[in-house]
Amino acid sequence: MVDVPAEPGWTQGVPPLAVQYADTGQDEAELRAELDDLLRGGTKYLGLVRLAGSHRVEVYEQGKPMRVALPGEELRAAGELRNPVRVEALYDRQAAMAATLRNLLRRAGHGSLDDVRAEGEAQGRVEGLANATRRLVSSGMTLEQTAT
Repeated sequence: MVDVPAEPGWTQGVPPLAVQYADTGQDEAELRAELDDLLRGGTKYLGLVRLAGSHRVEVYEQGKPMRVALPGEELRAAGELRNPVRVEALYDRQAAMAATLRNLLRRAGHGSLDDVRAEGEAQGRVEGLANATRRLVSSGMTLEQTAT
């Protein structure tokens, strides 16, 4: 595991998980050398996002053959990622924002934004009933009087 300092600057060591991007005009020999350096240095998971042609991610894991992940698939990195990441979240802004929101909600103990809304609505109903009850009690009215 790489020790990431709190202050700005370069982190020393090799990251356990890395993502590289390749587009048109990429020097493939240079890219291959960078990937090899990371894997030899101890990076466990490496994703190479190919932006030229059909979008895809080449997934490299130590001790395993390279595999290709396509849009719609989820990427996992045991011990490094808490939640899977959809391939398109690595190159599509909307998908990335949705993934970020989903991860933040999960971290806070919510399954989805709908769960948060339902919780808020339930809390609002309870608070509304409590306020109505306080008003009744402070006015001295009985429940029978309010029914008429």
